[in-house]
Amino acid sequence: LCQETPARDLRSSLNAPMDFTFFVRVTEDGRLIWEGDLKSERSDFNFRLPLSEACAAMVESGNMGDCPGDAMDSYLERLQFTVVAIRDKDQAMIPLGLCDYHGSISFTNNSRLHSYSFEDDNILFSTDRLEFRVNLCLQVTFGGVGTTPSMEGLVLHLDWQSKLDEGRAGGLAILEPVFLLTFLAGFHYSLINEALRTIDGWHDFFVRDDYGIPLRETFGYIFLGLSQEAADIQAATFREALERRRAARNHLQ
Repeated sequence: LCQETPARDLRSSLNAPMDFTFFVRVTEDGRLIWEGDLKSERSDFNFRLPLSEACAAMVESGNMGDCPGDAMDSYLERLQFTVVAIRDKDQAMIPLGLCDYHGSISFTNNSRLHSYSFEDDNILFSTDRLEFRVNLCLQVTFGGVGTTPSMEGLVLHLDWQSKLDEGRAGGLAILEPVFLLTFLAGFHYSLINEALRTIDGWHDFFVRDDYGIPLRETFGYIFLGLSQEAADIQAATFREALERRRAARNHLQ
């Protein structure tokens, strides 16, 4: 008899960023400039895609040129990024969206490095209480006068918004982005319901005033299937143990 491979638990089934290849297409005014497959440069739970080849193609197109300040905004408004995540082991595809320019989002302490946002207004995925969207952060380095800007990388962000409170929104962090991509690519069928409950359960600590910090930062990662209440109890127990040890040391002194 054919025996089915037993399902693993969610944690051991979780993919890593390096398990995905990203197909990226760059168009300018609807005209193809560059397309290709990219791997994340980082092996942790972030997705940063190198754009050296794409940047060279943009320069070759002749329209990028010397684009400081407002000139860069005008050029970026003509660009669109199409991104598809592909899980290497089974070629499962996740269309992440067609992202258009949404403006400058930050300036770092490095005055040469600027970041620009490209977003898809469509919803990537939703649960009963949460909606998720894609936000791309294009990192551009500016040189001196007369030099061509260099597009360093494309950072993939996955953002959440509460369906119950439109004022509650933010970005996924730590294990959350790769967990969502693993879910969209496909867990073992026996784990799908548990994974969906886990994702929708993020709402409970996303909408807290501290954004679930005890769960997301105190432990350094999400305990899959662990509630915020349970995380708070564990954190409180840890703090009480520390206080008891301090009290014991003070008594001995």
